[in-house]
Amino acid sequence: MANSANSTGVLGRRPDILPGGDPFAPSSAAQTQSLADGDITPRITVQIAGDPKGKRPDIKNFSLRADVQQLYDPFRFVLVDDDGQLQWLVDAVTSKILVPIKIFHKDPFVNNGVERPWMQGVITHVDVASGFSGSLVTVSGYDLGFLLTGSAPVGLEYDLKDLSWQRMAGLLIDPSWVQPNVYLGQEVLNGKTTEVFGNNAWGIRSILGVELGRQIRQGKVSPEVAARSLQLGQAQRAQTRGEILAANQVNFFAYTPKVLVQPGQTVADILLSYAKFAQEGNGPIGRLVNMSPMGDLEFFSPDYKTPPQYVANYNRDPKFSDRNNMEDGQRSIDSEGRATDVYCYGSILYGLDFYAVDNPFWGMTEGHFPQSVSGKDFYFRRRQTFSDNERYNDEKAALRARWRYKQGIFNSDTITFTASGHSQNGIGFAPDSRIDVRSDALYCNEIRYVSAVEYRQEDRGDDGIASYTVLTCKKDKLLAA
Repeated sequence: MANSANSTGVLGRRPDILPGGDPFAPSSAAQTQSLADGDITPRITVQIAGDPKGKRPDIKNFSLRADVQQLYDPFRFVLVDDDGQLQWLVDAVTSKILVPIKIFHKDPFVNNGVERPWMQGVITHVDVASGFSGSLVTVSGYDLGFLLTGSAPVGLEYDLKDLSWQRMAGLLIDPSWVQPNVYLGQEVLNGKTTEVFGNNAWGIRSILGVELGRQIRQGKVSPEVAARSLQLGQAQRAQTRGEILAANQVNFFAYTPKVLVQPGQTVADILLSYAKFAQEGNGPIGRLVNMSPMGDLEFFSPDYKTPPQYVANYNRDPKFSDRNNMEDGQRSIDSEGRATDVYCYGSILYGLDFYAVDNPFWGMTEGHFPQSVSGKDFYFRRRQTFSDNERYNDEKAALRARWRYKQGIFNSDTITFTASGHSQNGIGFAPDSRIDVRSDALYCNEIRYVSAVEYRQEDRGDDGIASYTVLTCKKDKLLAA
C-alpha cells in the first residue's frame, strides 16, 4: 500500500483559548468578536413535520456534516423520551418513509448567538433505546439532496444542445420534491402541454447557480440577506446562464446527442455526470452540486478568491506551540490514485457511410495532460487512460484529462484537524472556505481548502459537554480545473 500518514500525540496548547476567538488568526478573519456570557455551548433546534410541539430547542447531543463533495450531507441527534411522547415520530418514519425536517444551529460566539439555518432535509432512520438510564430516540437522515437519489423517469428523452444544467434539473426533479410556485418546465401529456410547478412546502426552494451555504453557516449573512441574494442570483442566471458544453462544439459529422433515461438511473447520476461539462468563459471546467441551508439546489464553483478566514496552528516547536489552537491533527498522503500523465479518449457517432472503416479507433478523440512529461520529476512513469464519450473534440478531451490529473493530486493529500467549538474568531466553521495551516508537526505551512466540516457535540455526564469540529483540509485550487 502506497499510503503514508503523519499524526501526532497531544501537543502543547494555549490554556486560555476559547472556541470563539484566536488572536493569531489571519487578519482577513478579524472582526468584532461576539460576546458569550456564561453558557458557551452551541445548540440546535429542530422542526419536524407533524411535531405537536412545533420546534424542539436546546438539543445538545448531535452531529452535523457539510461536505462540498457530497450531494447530500448527514445529520444525527438524540431526543430524550422519558415521557413516551415520541410515538408520532416512530409512526411517521414507518408510514411516510421520508419525514421532512429543518435544523437550526446557534453558537454563542457567532453573531451574538442568533439562530441560523443549517439544513433542510429528511429523516430516514430512528433508533429507540430504553434502559436504566432512561429512554432515548436517535434521529438521523440527510439534507434534501437525498431526494435526488430517487430514480429518474424511465424513457425521458431530451436534447442536451443549449440546455442549461438548471433547466435539465427541472426536467428530472419530481414536483413533490420542490416548493410551490417553483417552475420546473413543461410537460406534454396526450398531446397537451402544461406548466409544471412544485407542490411541497417542505421541498427544494430553488435551483440556483450560486453558492449561499458558506456565508450563512459562518453567520456572516442572515437568511433575509440570503433571500435577496437568491433573487439576484436567479436574475443573473436568467441573463448569463452557464450552458452545458456537451453539444456546443459537436463534430460536423456527429449526431446531436440526446439523453435517454435508463432503468436504474437516479436523478443524481444524471445531474452529477453533466455538472462536469459546465464552464463559463475560460474559467474552470466542472461544477459542484450541493444543498444550501435553506434548501436550494446549488450549482457552483469552489471559491478560491476569498482569503483564508481560519488558521490552524499545530506545532511541536516550543517557540510556536503556545499558539496551538487545534486539539489534534493528522495528515494522510496516498499516491495510489495519482498519475504522471493522463489521457482522455472519447468516441464520436458518425453516419453509416463512415462506419465501414478498418481502424476500430478511427474517429476517437484524444486529449492529455500534462503536454510533456519529464523523467526528472519522478522515479517511474505512471500513465492513466480513461474514456469519456461525452467529449467531442481534442480540446475538450484535454481539459477533462487536466481535471482528472489535478483531481488525483487533490485526493492524495488530506489534513484533518479537530478544533474546539464550532467557530473561530466569531466565524462559524463552514466548507468551501480556506484555512491558513501552520504546522511543523504535520510538515505543512500553506493555505488549504476546507472541503468538509463536521460539528459534533456530546453530553459526557459529569465531564460536561464536549463541542468540537472536524475540519477536512485539502490542497488549494485543485477541485475544479
